[in-house]
Amino acid sequence: MVAKNYSKIFDPYYNGSMLDSEEEWIDKVWDIYIKDYSGRPNETQFINDVFRPLFDSRINLSDPRDINHLIAIYDAKILRTDEFIGLFLKKLENLGILNNTIIVILSDHGEEFFEHGKAGHAQ
Repeated sequence: MVAKNYSKIFDPYYNGSMLDSEEEWIDKVWDIYIKDYSGRPNETQFINDVFRPLFDSRINLSDPRDINHLIAIYDAKILRTDEFIGLFLKKLENLGILNNTIIVILSDHGEEFFEHGKAGHAQ
């Protein structure tokens, strides 16, 4: 399977300062985690000390282009998830077990895009 650049699907002409893909975020955040937080069990501290400042430094919440791009990245994650669920269901079908399988898909919540004055859900 060829990997798609999901981050470019919904907002292909964005040229702002945000990191475009989840992979870029993971690389940056992981480097900081390994260097400074390895072995520390406090995830909340890591989010507050590293992830939120990095996120906040890369997005201008007063710029509609950055907000639109943030939403586009979220939409791309939904598409990516949908495609992987489709591949999973197809595999079950190919194995001949789909008709005898109960599939349950759960989600806790989505992201908040300024409905209550905040972005995300970790604030």
